[in-house]
Amino acid sequence: MLASLKLLDQIADELSQLFACSAVAGNARRTLLNELQASIKQGELLLALDLFDKIEVESPRMLSRLTSNGFGDLISLVAHGDAPRPVSDASVRLRIAKRISDVAKDMGMTLGSDVLCTLLELHTNAGNAAGVDDVLAKMQARRMSVDPHEALAAKCRACLIGGRMNEGMEIWGRLAESDKSPFPLKHLAETHIMRRDFGSTMRTLEELAQAHPTAHLSRPLLLQLCEMLLVEDNLDDAVRLFELSEASGILQASRFCAQIACRLALTGRFEDTLGVLDMRRDSSADWSTALTCAGIIALDGLGKVDQALALFPRIRRFRSDAKHALRAAEILVKHVGPVDSDAQLESLLASHGVLAQLSNHAALVMLLRGYIAKADLVSARFVFEELLLRPLEIPSSDLTRLVVAVLNAAGPQAAINVLSMVAKAGFPIMDRKELVFLSAIPIWDSFPNYRDRIKMVHPFLMGLAERHEFTMNTGMQYRTE
Repeated sequence: MLASLKLLDQIADELSQLFACSAVAGNARRTLLNELQASIKQGELLLALDLFDKIEVESPRMLSRLTSNGFGDLISLVAHGDAPRPVSDASVRLRIAKRISDVAKDMGMTLGSDVLCTLLELHTNAGNAAGVDDVLAKMQARRMSVDPHEALAAKCRACLIGGRMNEGMEIWGRLAESDKSPFPLKHLAETHIMRRDFGSTMRTLEELAQAHPTAHLSRPLLLQLCEMLLVEDNLDDAVRLFELSEASGILQASRFCAQIACRLALTGRFEDTLGVLDMRRDSSADWSTALTCAGIIALDGLGKVDQALALFPRIRRFRSDAKHALRAAEILVKHVGPVDSDAQLESLLASHGVLAQLSNHAALVMLLRGYIAKADLVSARFVFEELLLRPLEIPSSDLTRLVVAVLNAAGPQAAINVLSMVAKAGFPIMDRKELVFLSAIPIWDSFPNYRDRIKMVHPFLMGLAERHEFTMNTGMQYRTE
C-alpha cells in the first residue's frame, strides 16, 4: 500500500513538472506572437519576418491567433517597409508576401480586399504580368471595384518591367488613347525610372512637360532619378531634368540643385554651373553651403575673382568636408595668401574683406583646410594653434588631414605632437573612422615607444593597428606597405 502511494506521488510530481514546462513553452510562444504583432505595428520589417519564421517553425498553429487582419498588415509591411537589399528588391518582396499569404490560406483564412490590392502592386513592380492577371481575376471574382485604367496601367508596367516591351507599349497605347489626363505619361515615366532606362525616362518627361505643363511626378521619385543620373555621371540629362522641373513646376528642391551644381563645378563646367544657379536666383537668400561653394568654384574658374570672393560671407557654418567645400577653401587661401605669424593671422581675421565678414569658426576652418590642401604647413600651424586657443570645434576629418600632412612632411614625432596638442587642449579627438585610418599607418611602428605615445594621446587608438590601404572619402590617402 505504501509503495502504491509513493508511485502515485511520483506520477503526480512528473505530471506537475510536465504541465509547468508546457505552461512555460506556451508563455514563450505567446511572447513571440506579441513581439511579432508589436514589430508589425512599429514597421520593423526584418524583425517581423524573423519572428514569423520562428513561430512558423516552433508552433505554426500559434499563427492562427494573428488573424486575417494581422496577416494583411504583415503583407502590407513587406510591400512598403524599409529594408536593405536583397529584401528591398521587388521580386524578393513578392516572394515573401506570397509565402505569407499561402500560410494564411493553409489555415483557412480569407484575406481582405486590401491584401489583393497589395499583391497586385507587388506583382506589378516585380514585372510579373501573369501574376497581375491572376490577382485581377480574383478581384473580379470577389466583385471588387477595379478601375479599368488602373488595371491596364498595372498590366502595362508589369510587361515593361518584365521585359515584354512590345506588349507593354501596345497596352500603354490603349491606355493613352482612352485617358487624356497626365496619368498615362506619368505612369510610363515612373516605369522607366524603375527600369533604370534613363533615355526613355527623359523622352517621356519631355513629352509630359509639353502636353501637361503643370503635371509633375512625385518629389521622392524625381530626387531618386536625379541621384541615379549623377551616379551614372549623366550630367546632361541631370541638367535637363532640372530645367524641366524649374520650367514646369515638377520639382523645387535645393538639394537637387546643389547636387547638380556641385558636380558641374567640380568637372569644370563653369558656365553650366552658373546657368543652374541662375535658375535659383530668386531663392539666393536660402542658398546652402553646397550651392555657395559651387558658385565660388565656377566664378573663380571663369576668372571672376571679386564675384567669387563676394559669395564667401554667405557661408555661416563650414562643417561639410565634401569635395566642393575643400575646393572653396583652396580658393580662399589662394587669394588670402600665407601667414607667417600669429599677429598676421589676427590682422587677417579682423581686416580682410572676406574673412572679417565670416564667423571665426568658418574662417579658421576654411583657412586650415586650404593651407593643408596646398601643403602650406607653416600657415596651417598658426591657424591650428589659433583654433586650439578658442572654444571652437575642429572637425575630426580636418584633424586627420592635418596629422597625415604633418606625418608625410615631418615624420611621426611631429604627427604625435599634433595629437598631443589636441589632447592637452581637451578636445574629443576623432571618431572611429579617422582613428582606424591613423592607427593603420605602419610608420608608427618605427617610432620608439610609439604604442605608449599613442595611448597617451587617445586610448582608443590601441588595438586598431591593422595594416591596410585606407582612402578617405575626403581625398586623403596614405598607402601602407
